[in-house]
Amino acid sequence: MEYTLKDAFLETGTSQSEISLSALHKKKFANGFVWRYEGDEYEGNLTRKSGKEIVYQYNKEGDFLREFESTAAAAKSVNLTTASIFACVSKAVKTSGDYVWRYKDQPYYGEFKGHKKGLEVTQLDTNGNVLATFRNVTDACKATGVAETSLRSSYYGIRPTAGGYVWRPATDDEITKIPIKTTSLMKKPRPDSIAVCQYTKEGKKVATFNSIAEAATATGVGTSTIRVFIKKPQHVNGMYIWRKEGDIYRGELKDTFLKSEARIITQYDLKGNKIAIYPSGYAARKAISSSNNSHSSIFSALKGELKSAYGFIWQYGDGPEKIEVKQKENSRRKSVSCYDLEGNKKGFYKSLGEAARLNNSYYLGISYVVNGKVKTASELIWIYGDGPEKIDTDIYFLKGEIKAISK
Repeated sequence: MEYTLKDAFLETGTSQSEISLSALHKKKFANGFVWRYEGDEYEGNLTRKSGKEIVYQYNKEGDFLREFESTAAAAKSVNLTTASIFACVSKAVKTSGDYVWRYKDQPYYGEFKGHKKGLEVTQLDTNGNVLATFRNVTDACKATGVAETSLRSSYYGIRPTAGGYVWRPATDDEITKIPIKTTSLMKKPRPDSIAVCQYTKEGKKVATFNSIAEAATATGVGTSTIRVFIKKPQHVNGMYIWRKEGDIYRGELKDTFLKSEARIITQYDLKGNKIAIYPSGYAARKAISSSNNSHSSIFSALKGELKSAYGFIWQYGDGPEKIEVKQKENSRRKSVSCYDLEGNKKGFYKSLGEAARLNNSYYLGISYVVNGKVKTASELIWIYGDGPEKIDTDIYFLKGEIKAISK
């Protein structure tokens, strides 16, 4: 029958690209049919092997191992794809799954016993000219940008091209010409394992540490901050300068460092008395709390979003010995109560800071709950004041209202 490509697709469900490949003699069959353009007669000379043809499995030395009723059955037995088994029985590749596969009438006598398992692949243009040979499919994909599934389909002969190129197994001669990588086979050391030195901004060495992780633990400076110093020598954030051991810092950044001194943090009690200074929010949180809570609430206090964090007042820079603290006009609302999700009272605290510390919770999260911005924090309900022993959580989650109920 005669069709246009579109009509053939609509009539048989065969994709137009597959029909075109068959019509151009680049593929024998498409959806079980042979296709030809008008005027190009088909002489009935193409045959297809049955998918149920018996397949033999050999080791590379030539010893017969097992018999399978089809390539699909063989593939299932060793967790390979049918396409890879077919590529081997068709002699497109030497081995598949470190075995040699043959149809029943094609014996194997150990010709490839010295063959090393690999998928060395050669790239050709559509005219058959060799362009490059790669150690494996992954290298080929990285170098050309061709999708791995498409490249493997061309490699195994399932499709004629991938990414506009023809791909096939590399010959032994082509494999010997693959450039040997000159990079060291030793793994590069992880950045955190690099020895580092700590300097003052004037260039005085303070300490040397065996790793970035050790430096972070000892000083309270975050590992990411130290890594930035290692990658960007002009970086000037914090109280200290960091360098890899052997990269000496002589104070060349001392004049550009002043702008970032605000990263130093001063800690005050709630009466405004100076307690300590820290090189970072991370160091401050480590010093005042053994939990793994975030130091984001300290930064919220530094930015003015909170009056205090963890029960302290925080300011950027090396501040004065005492600061003026304005008392809240509505101090009676400082105390808070918390409830579980069933409405049972779990605790009463004199302040949000005390509640956060004793529950390993976030100060800012509790503040959001008591001010009606969110419903819960740390899987607890929080309200201002000394609340009732039990509340109606159905009404709370529906309307946000606190209603006392008896037990």
